[in-house]
Amino acid sequence: MHNFAHAPTVFFIALFLVIYTMALWFRDVISEATYIGNHTLAVQRGINLGVALFIVSEALFFLAIFWAFFHSALSPNIELGAQWPPMGIQSINPFELPLLNTVILLSSGVCLKWKKSRFHFLLIMFIFIHFS
Repeated sequence: MHNFAHAPTVFFIALFLVIYTMALWFRDVISEATYIGNHTLAVQRGINLGVALFIVSEALFFLAIFWAFFHSALSPNIELGAQWPPMGIQSINPFELPLLNTVILLSSGVCLKWKKSRFHFLLIMFIFIHFS
């Protein structure tokens, strides 16, 4: 890649180091919480705040993506030929694959929320998987 002969080697070394670091970090967090009992109220608040900030950052990331899309679609620049989609790009039909993906996503969420028993859960999962 990019005419670098040792790219796969560097990639796998970096991947190994990331996975190793994550494993050690998870080991430390679990041992601190379970055996040592170092998770005081302040540490728990910090963890909760970190999760909340992560969720907010993900929401803002998707807001930025949709903002850019609607900005380009509702007021296309002259560089785009003042039309949306730009010239030479074919748009897909939203009632084919995107609709199917949306139905599968929403139905799987409903399936996971609506489980009265193991039999009902397996039946609903079989139906959704079969029709998808």
